[in-house]
Amino acid sequence: MKMLIKIVIIIITLNTLNSYSQNTSQNEYQYMTKGILFQIENGLDLKKGYSLRKFSRNKIGKYTFTFNMLIRDEKKDKIAGIIVSAHSKVSGKTYIKAIPFGNSNKKISPMFSEYYDSVDNWDGNMTAAYSMALTKVMSDFIMNPNYMKVIIQSKKSL
Repeated sequence: MKMLIKIVIIIITLNTLNSYSQNTSQNEYQYMTKGILFQIENGLDLKKGYSLRKFSRNKIGKYTFTFNMLIRDEKKDKIAGIIVSAHSKVSGKTYIKAIPFGNSNKKISPMFSEYYDSVDNWDGNMTAAYSMALTKVMSDFIMNPNYMKVIIQSKKSL
């Protein structure tokens, strides 16, 4: 049941964002999962041609989830993917997850499988909190159709 809830929430959220995005490249996915964290920890600038837009922060119990879009600055299909920072007060750890876009209609991409497996490694409480955070994000998009457009056109994080 835990897996089914996660899959449904993730697919609905990704389909909502699909009209503003294109496939995440392997390089972008690697950057989202490893490169950005290194740059932030070392006070370095983001990769040229990209910016981050924080669009949601949800505190659920002992967990905080911050959702950021990786934006392609010069492209029509601007969203490269979503970076989720998940902090657990239980373990004191912060996890970085990358939600890739594309190829979800025909076959699960290796990048999406990697994302799914990384979330599946969390304990049940953190996974349940993450499902609630994703549901809130999805609800925000559904309740306000212009939400995504405002975020993309904004020059700063919300």
